Amino acid sequence: MRISLLAFLVALFLTSYTAFGQRNCGTMQHYHEAVKKNPEIGERRKQSEQIFRQNLQNLSNKKISNALITIPVVVHVVYHTTQENIPDEQIHSQIERLNKDFQKLNTDIVNVPPYFQPVIGNAQIQFVLAKRTPDGSPTTGITRTYTEKTFFNSNDEMKFSNTGGIDAWDPLKYLNIWVCNLSGSLLGYAQFPNETLETDGIVINYQHFGETETGGDFNLGRTATHEVGHYFNLYHIWGDATCGDDEVNDTPIQEEDNIGCPEFPQSTCGNEMSDMFMNYMDYVNDACMIMFSKGQVQRMRYAITFYRPGLATSDGAIPPGSYCSGLQIMYESVGSVSDGSGSENYNNNSDCKYLIQPAGATSISLNFTEFSLSDEDVLTIYDGDNSDFPLLGSYTGTTLPPTVTSSGGSILLHFSSNGSGTSSGWSANYTSTIVTPEHCNGHVVLTEESGIITDGSSYEYYQPLNECSWLIKPEGEHRIRLQFEEFDVEKDYDFLEIYDGEDITAPVLATLTGFELPGDIMSTGNKMFIRWITDDYVNFSGFKAIYSQNKTTDVTQPAEPSEFKIYPNPANSFIIIEKINNTLGNHQSVKIMNMVGQTVMEETSLETLTQININNWEPGMYYLIINDSDRVFTSKIRKY
Repeated sequence: MRISLLAFLVALFLTSYTAFGQRNCGTMQHYHEAVKKNPEIGERRKQSEQIFRQNLQNLSNKKISNALITIPVVVHVVYHTTQENIPDEQIHSQIERLNKDFQKLNTDIVNVPPYFQPVIGNAQIQFVLAKRTPDGSPTTGITRTYTEKTFFNSNDEMKFSNTGGIDAWDPLKYLNIWVCNLSGSLLGYAQFPNETLETDGIVINYQHFGETETGGDFNLGRTATHEVGHYFNLYHIWGDATCGDDEVNDTPIQEEDNIGCPEFPQSTCGNEMSDMFMNYMDYVNDACMIMFSKGQVQRMRYAITFYRPGLATSDGAIPPGSYCSGLQIMYESVGSVSDGSGSENYNNNSDCKYLIQPAGATSISLNFTEFSLSDEDVLTIYDGDNSDFPLLGSYTGTTLPPTVTSSGGSILLHFSSNGSGTSSGWSANYTSTIVTPEHCNGHVVLTEESGIITDGSSYEYYQPLNECSWLIKPEGEHRIRLQFEEFDVEKDYDFLEIYDGEDITAPVLATLTGFELPGDIMSTGNKMFIRWITDDYVNFSGFKAIYSQNKTTDVTQPAEPSEFKIYPNPANSFIIIEKINNTLGNHQSVKIMNMVGQTVMEETSLETLTQININNWEPGMYYLIINDSDRVFTSKIRKY
């Protein structure tokens, strides 16, 4: 008996060591089992991947908003022993971990190697334990279910009350997480979008959920980070094949999963520098997985927008009896917004935000139809997507506010009420001014002494399989200076080539790719040729640059900001350009261009005070360029 007991203890130790020694995710196994049972799941997945690629490249596919998305979460604790009935504190630690990892707030993000830092992504996803059940009752967002089963595997039995678990809450409105004792070394598994609705969600072993003392190398809650990545349509970073493809272009191809904590660089499959082993979708220890890439973020937010839209608009995070809570996001170009109380009075102690952010909007106008707030209850409106932007107005009382118009494509409303006294509330209709992007096409010759060059995508992603070129050759023998305002290009696949002459036979000044804003580029002569080339896969935001003609043989320096003053800014009816330096003559020229590079105003000389009428301009952002002999002054101005 002693020998048998000893053998049993050794086997138990080895089993425990295996469980804690290497990460084991069951997502792909669960997916393949689901396809065996229902081949339509596999077909739907193939179709969804094709649609994803098409939509990503289609001109009608606008950029996915980067506003914070709030996801209501319900945690189902299914337990047989007291150890499996994990405390609330452990659950809260897991929610905190998800919020840090999906908002790039994890302190260990500084450990990402410099080579990969330019592609670190911020998913801007916030997870909140549900505050109301599907039937509208209050909840902590945690359910607890005793089961006679001593363990579960990846066959989904924990997801149904008739097989020892608990049924999911409405998967269209809640992220369901089941926490239970999983068999063997299985840490967790997830379900991809567009599979069986009744089983949608993720499952985590109770020993590895949140910050634990029993999780070994997987004790920081990153098993859930990994599985939620699958839930939002991410694959393992090695594509579950030797040198496979995870359908994300900024994650290098790698041979297989990495384990433990590898040393950088760790290169396989001929990748340029190293595997991205510190990615949440690899198999390394919790302490060593610390980032999502920009491409992964793009894929996840696409999944929410097109496959799981009900999560972003769910009322699951709003307590019962509350008419508003947290942040609501509106993407439609025309619509209405209100405190949500309808025919009732709004609640005391309300704290609600409304972000209106239509794709392609250059301005948004609010017209109030009802307004009645109790004293000290306030509606505050900001000219952007957060409270750091300029204040457009702050309103209380019963006087209907005037029309409020933003100077850009976002406007934020913040409604707060105190603990005493309520009223009928407020409502408003809104409209947006939308600019249609003009993607670059063919060859353009530019003869003006200054202007804007852009891929033309504006609020969209740039086009696949695109080739455009520009020849800059203003009159005169002056050099050309190129200053970049924006640069977000698929690294190593899409390129902006800059030549020191009038075509591609001239010497190369620069070949630009990636995400870092380039420094200024100067020609040696009076011509500069620029060529833009993209492939047929991933597309990003593109580029925008200001070119200007320099009037000396030396490298031109920008004019000091103290030499010119632009006010008011933002402005509605006029702006004033004031020369601060009285030694400047009248040899300055000024040009103002809109965001798609069209000249809207041009003057050949400036007085000490020059007033420019902008009353008839469309609201939005504009570029102002002043050429002063051998110097260039640039500024952004907002028309509201």
